[in-house]
Order: sequence, then structure tokens, then C-alpha cells
Amino acid sequence: MKAELVTLYDWKPEDIRSVAWHELMPEYHLVLDKATKNHFGVDKKVSTHAWAYDVARRRVRANAG
Repeated sequence: MKAELVTLYDWKPEDIRSVAWHELMPEYHLVLDKATKNHFGVDKKVSTHAWAYDVARRRVRANAG
């Protein structure tokens, strides 16, 4: 998933190392649970998780600033 974050969402390695996971994870789960569903028992793709992390990071940053 790190590759997806870097390639698709322009995260830098230092972004991944320095993110405040205790703030990001609740927002990530909110995004993932509210915006996506499990279709026919098929698990979410890596790109979906990367998208949810990126949206969560943007929301956390917006709330902090």
C-alpha cells in the first residue's frame, strides 16, 4: 500500500514515517466504513485502502490547520 500512496497520492517516505497514526486511524476507518462497502464478500482492494488513508490525512490536516 505504501507504493500506492507514493504513486497515486504523492505521499513521500517521510510522510509515511511522520504521520500521526493515532489521529489518522480513526478518520481512516470512518472514511473506509462510510464510503465503501463489501460487495459479494470481496475484500477491498489495496487502492481503496490507499485512497481512504489519503482522504483521512487530508481531513486530519484540515482540522489541525
